[in-house]
Amino acid sequence: MPWSVLVVDDDPSTRRVLSCLIEMDEQLCLDGMASNGSEGIDHVGGRCPDAIVCDLEMPILSGAQAVPRLRATCPHAVIVVYSAHPTAADTELRDLADAVHDKAAGPAGLLEEVVRLCKKRLKPPPTGTVAR
Repeated sequence: MPWSVLVVDDDPSTRRVLSCLIEMDEQLCLDGMASNGSEGIDHVGGRCPDAIVCDLEMPILSGAQAVPRLRATCPHAVIVVYSAHPTAADTELRDLADAVHDKAAGPAGLLEEVVRLCKKRLKPPPTGTVAR
């Protein structure tokens, strides 16, 4: 069974690209999408995905505000902050997240990092898939 991923980002095109790439990866499946931190927190209220990709700068509730609540609600989830301004992530946020990924590095590298972290922190990789 693939690892489930929640994407939290205010940019519709980023959500669309990440969702397409996740759906193409046999090791991952899209758990849901949220356009701000508040929607992301609402989404995990019912269940926790295996991984959460969260933008840092968003309206309504930023990633910096949402990540502590996401971590408290889903303590075992892999959380990766995905930002165009990764240096803006303060020490507390870096301690709560499993990684901070620069958007300039591209979405493929982000998803490779999500898979790597899932393999490290969670259950074994899905059966019947080949590591990339």
